[in-house]
Amino acid sequence: MEELKNLLDNLSFPTQKRKNISSEKVEGFVLGYIIPRGKGRWKGTEPRLSSKSTQQEYIKIYELLKQIAPPDFEYTSIQVNKNVKCGKHIDRYNKKDSAIIGLGDYTEGELRIYGAGNAAHSFQDINIKKKFHIFNGSNFHETMDWTGTRYSVVYFSLK
Repeated sequence: MEELKNLLDNLSFPTQKRKNISSEKVEGFVLGYIIPRGKGRWKGTEPRLSSKSTQQEYIKIYELLKQIAPPDFEYTSIQVNKNVKCGKHIDRYNKKDSAIIGLGDYTEGELRIYGAGNAAHSFQDINIKKKFHIFNGSNFHETMDWTGTRYSVVYFSLK
């Protein structure tokens, strides 16, 4: 995992608009399949391979991420975030459970997962640093505050 962390540390992260998690642009990218949202030159509803998946600077990262994926966990896509504070949200385009792991030199930054139906009184804070957690993205979840450089890597399947 050290090689992967070094590649991420030295990568110039692109920005993304992800209105479901933040009102600001965030640093991150998707490897694997994406669903076009009907804008720009990629129109339609059929999943396609993300352009980053075949770009030279991302190929090694993609290979390493596939190697560390949880055994027998099925996924179509990998979202890689750098220092992204995800607000409370659900993953409405996911087909099944997601697997998440935290990488980097940071403290705190747990994943907070709420009970079914957005029950405010029912939540669990999960330490994802260097360990996978599989969860249902249809339940509300968010990122807690942290200090340092935090990468979150989310494996998921598109609907």
